[in-house]
Amino acid sequence: SISAEVLEKFFWWSCYAVPLALGSWRLQKMRVHTIEKSDVDNREYELRLHLNDGNHLDPQLNFAEEMEKLPVTNFSALELKFEPACHVYGALVLQLLQMHRICAATKKLKVDLTWSPKAREACQGNCPCHMPESWRSQSVFCTRLEEVEIHGFTGADHEQDFLTMIFKCSPMLKSMNVRLIPHPY
Repeated sequence: SISAEVLEKFFWWSCYAVPLALGSWRLQKMRVHTIEKSDVDNREYELRLHLNDGNHLDPQLNFAEEMEKLPVTNFSALELKFEPACHVYGALVLQLLQMHRICAATKKLKVDLTWSPKAREACQGNCPCHMPESWRSQSVFCTRLEEVEIHGFTGADHEQDFLTMIFKCSPMLKSMNVRLIPHPY
């Protein structure tokens, strides 16, 4: 247990030799840092997760247990980097947003999709990333989410479903910035 009530800046970085399983994705790196802002009495933190294709691994480490190790809880920003973005990612984002430590304070969500020429071939219809299909109809209430950025959007059906889910679950949403990739496959 760590307690540092007057801590001004915080930085935590974890790189996993054996990546943590998150559905069809594997967590390679996790980073938490203080967000610079004028209100020093209410510190906020950004949680960044770097995920990659996980079909070749089967680790048994638990992401929820890793989150419990973090000495901070008010993540006002969540950044997800998918590399390569070869799988459906909506179910994983929904799962993360349902975690109390993330959902309770998150104001900004950034999804960074890194595409490669092989990405389209990597994920077929029978891939586990399509499960559960029910993620498209589930909802989570992100009552504090105000801003969403998506970089590398292609307009695939699952990406449109993800946008629909975000619009449904975020009553305080003020800004949505979607950057398309110039020439999707």
